[in-house]
Amino acid sequence: MLGTNMTSNGQVTVPKEVRDALGIQAGDKVYFVADKDRAIMVPLKGDIWSVRGALQKHAKKKPLDWKKVRKEIKEWRAARQMRRPEGA
Repeated sequence: MLGTNMTSNGQVTVPKEVRDALGIQAGDKVYFVADKDRAIMVPLKGDIWSVRGALQKHAKKKPLDWKKVRKEIKEWRAARQMRRPEGA
């Protein structure tokens, strides 16, 4: 397993062995997806449709409950608003 450090700007250096294995180089685009406690990086070759299906095994099996998502966002915003100092 290869490791690297994250800068204060949230940047990481992809180890050379990984860059070589994925065939990526400076200027190439990559796509990230968060999967529980890990991130998956997929190089974008061509257009966005080239990664279609690449993360299928990591996709959720059921669709999102949008009512629940909206409710959670409203609750999060309300909690955040309560933490703000006066006049902010």
